[in-house]
Amino acid sequence: MVKKLTQLYENYASSNKLFKMFSTLYYAPMVKKEICLGAVNRHSNVLFIGGGPLPMSALLLKRFTGAQVSIVDCNLNAITKAKNVIQESGVYIQVIHAYGQDVEVKDYDTIIVAKQVVSQDVVFKHLINKANPKTKIILRHRLQTHSLREWLSQATYQDIDVYASSN
Repeated sequence: MVKKLTQLYENYASSNKLFKMFSTLYYAPMVKKEICLGAVNRHSNVLFIGGGPLPMSALLLKRFTGAQVSIVDCNLNAITKAKNVIQESGVYIQVIHAYGQDVEVKDYDTIIVAKQVVSQDVVFKHLINKANPKTKIILRHRLQTHSLREWLSQATYQDIDVYASSN
């Protein structure tokens, strides 16, 4: 239900200035936490999986850090709207039309997976198998962090919100 409401809201907000401003207020605190958890800086290469039609998190992350940012979404309508929002913002963010479990991830320092991603478990397994071992993977839920060692020894998928290398 929340996922569907978020999709409806973002579809509308992608073409409404007032709702875009409201979205900035909503997403900014979450993005700031993710910047800390992912140790994101201007040298980072960040991927958002499930960018949606209103890629506010990606825009804020770019604005707050200057990092290289890419978004992935499997919905062509969302991609079209996201490209318009990004173009209006005047920044460069790469937009990729693909499923999260199919995208190449080895070159990213931090990967953030949106709550709206339908198959988070499938995407997460893909990321664990294909991402660089030092890549930080943030699943949007409670925003906790676990090291790879903790994950391998005791955590289940349901226990994990953030994966970070133990180094």
